[in-house]
Amino acid sequence: MKSFILDKRLATNTDYYTESDTAYIIQKVGTDDTSKVTAKVDGVPCAEFIDAMANLLVNASNRNDLFDLRDLYIVVPPDKTFRFDGTSGKYVRIKGYILKLGPGENLPPRHLARFQEQGRVFYSYQAGALSSTTTVAAGATTDIISFECPAGEKWVFDSLLMAEATVGGSKDYDVTIRLVKQDQPLDNLINSKTLLGLTQYATPYPPDDTDGAVGMTLKDRPIELNPGEVLKVQAVNTSSSSKDLDPTTTKALIVGRQEYLKP
Repeated sequence: MKSFILDKRLATNTDYYTESDTAYIIQKVGTDDTSKVTAKVDGVPCAEFIDAMANLLVNASNRNDLFDLRDLYIVVPPDKTFRFDGTSGKYVRIKGYILKLGPGENLPPRHLARFQEQGRVFYSYQAGALSSTTTVAAGATTDIISFECPAGEKWVFDSLLMAEATVGGSKDYDVTIRLVKQDQPLDNLINSKTLLGLTQYATPYPPDDTDGAVGMTLKDRPIELNPGEVLKVQAVNTSSSSKDLDPTTTKALIVGRQEYLKP
């Protein structure tokens, strides 16, 4: 068995195929699509991503690199179809390695096991934005994302968190970002003597050369959601006066593992 570098730019909404003796191991993905891209192997969804979290390449306006799928990588065995459903005219970049199988050789067991599971557990994300100008009183909050874990699923948010709140078209750092699970905040206590929430310095959306080149990850402190549990990403007004938060640009995106539970 031989292996070769895999690093290709592919068009969305296009069927691609592996040869009878070739497998793709896709470890990283990126796109220029501002809407959701769904990776499918043999018709089965096995990753969902968007440009803000998974850029085609690092640049000044988006310092996020290709998204690392870690142990939830994508396996395309020999003689399989794969595609990336998204917006017409957009592109996806895939990076990893190609396996060239010799006569009588099969996929290594770990890759075969991942192929069999990749439609059940894979990386996806939740995103939200204010739909209209929202007035938030001093000390009050508003939800940017409110996500209830569906029945039959489990989510573990262990990757990127990006969030920003703007007033009059500019970031307002008096507004912080708060994570709340089952109505319990995941930073300070409700009556803390320090400011509530995470500073927007920590959560650039996306990381860039203006608002911070290093993004935030929940890798070391993952948030687990079981069916029926609710996670909220909130904007908190820590100032002494009300704020009129802008629609569209007051937004958040959080990345995690989506798992369909076995019966």
